[in-house]
Order: sequence, then C-alpha cells, then structure tokens
Amino acid sequence: GFQTLSNKWIPPSDFEIEDVRKNIGNSYWSINNRILTKSIEKLNIDVNAIAKGFGVDQISLLLLKSGFTQFLVEIGGEVYCHGFKKNNLPWQIGIELPSFKNREIESIVKLTNFAMATSGNYRNYYIHEGEIFSHTINPYDGYPVKHNLVSATVVAPTCLEADALATSLMVMGSKRGIELINQLENVECLLFERLKDGSLYKIKSNGFNKFTEALID
Repeated sequence: GFQTLSNKWIPPSDFEIEDVRKNIGNSYWSINNRILTKSIEKLNIDVNAIAKGFGVDQISLLLLKSGFTQFLVEIGGEVYCHGFKKNNLPWQIGIELPSFKNREIESIVKLTNFAMATSGNYRNYYIHEGEIFSHTINPYDGYPVKHNLVSATVVAPTCLEADALATSLMVMGSKRGIELINQLENVECLLFERLKDGSLYKIKSNGFNKFTEALID
C-alpha cells in the first residue's frame, strides 16, 4: 500500500517492528494433506512473490494441453515464451531500465521455452524525510532492504522459479544473489545496482549473455 500512504505517514518504531516479527516465520505454519494450518492467529500468508509466475505457468500448461506450440504468456511483467514466433524467430523481451522517472528498455533477451521475471525497488517505494523506503522487507530485521540492488531479472525454465528467485535476490543483494544464481542450472540473471552518484551498475550471471546473443532486428 505504499502508493496510497499520506504525507503524514511515518515509519514504524523499532518496538512496533519487533512486535510484528514475533508473529513471523515458517515455524508457525505447515501444510499436511493439502491443508494449511497456522499455529498463531496473527500470522498471514502473502503469495504475491510467486502468484503471477504461478499463474503464467498454469496458463502455459493449459495452452500446451490444448495443442498450442507457439505462444507467449504475460501477467504483470512476468512472462513465459514457448516455441518460436512466425518465421521461426525467437521471442524477444525487453528489460526495463530501473529508473525512478523514465521508462525505457535497457536490454533485450531472446527466449524459447524459458520464462523471465523482474523484481525491483524503483516503482513501489515511499519517501519519508528524504529517505527511500523499499517495499521489499528484509525478513531478518523487519526493515526495508537498504543495499544498492534496485532491479533483479531472472531467466528460468518456469515462471514460478523466475518470479520467486527475482524476489529472493532483491532481499539477498547483489553479492549473495549472483553467487546463488551461478550455482543453479538453467537459471541466469541480470542485476542493476544504483551507485552513490546515481549511476547504474550492471551485473550478469555467468551464462546470461547466451540469452542476448544473435538478436533479431
């Protein structure tokens, strides 16, 4: 709800955050026989980090079962591309420059039987007394993340994987995030850091370039 906050909003106190953190954690819920059980009443589960990716995959499976072999499915920026476009050309998807003001394409990737998802802190944020508060929360301390990573794009075999990993990278930060992706098979990423002077620094996983080679005009 950051976009609906009034100018009178102030960040929660350390005490308020610590009080909320007492009711957070995987130890407080479980799933058995397709039934989800909570051990504390105040716990809420939000699946926004994977919902769009999951939806893309489900629609893609439906299309495959219906006999379609060439298609693109997109929900809110999360995308899966199967087969090729006309003339057997790969699908080309743009990656937006993580800018607070402008909307422009920074990179283009080609996808065939792969998904892509982007998570970032340059669209959903709040400024209080000159400080930017991200909508991505660090689960270890309960505060918005404060590292330099502003955008994480992940390419993976399924959109659920790409969606979940993109959000995870925004929590982890660039160093730990790139180490994780380089250890995974068939998963690549493109990260953007915002430096102190406001400029952007691009970081690619070891195999990301294979999705940008031989682009079609």
